[in-house]
Amino acid sequence: MLVEKIAVCWWRQKRALHCEAGMVRKQFADAFQKELVHLVEIADEQAKRDGHYDTERSLHELLNKSEERNDNRNDNNEVEDCDEMDK
Repeated sequence: MLVEKIAVCWWRQKRALHCEAGMVRKQFADAFQKELVHLVEIADEQAKRDGHYDTERSLHELLNKSEERNDNRNDNNEVEDCDEMDK
């Protein structure tokens, strides 16, 4: 009986950690999507202002900005992946 209670508690804790990790991933994905949309809008406005629209160049610049921001975020917020902690 005690072993069963321990197993249930362990399972609930594992499930809660899994749920929390999923919530963190979803929040990160939502924030990344919003930032990407914002960067696309900036690139579009800049292209219109410059009077030309070079899609390949604009997308390349957009990806560079996104990578720079991600690198800065990773440098400032070193966080372990929840899946790695479960192992």
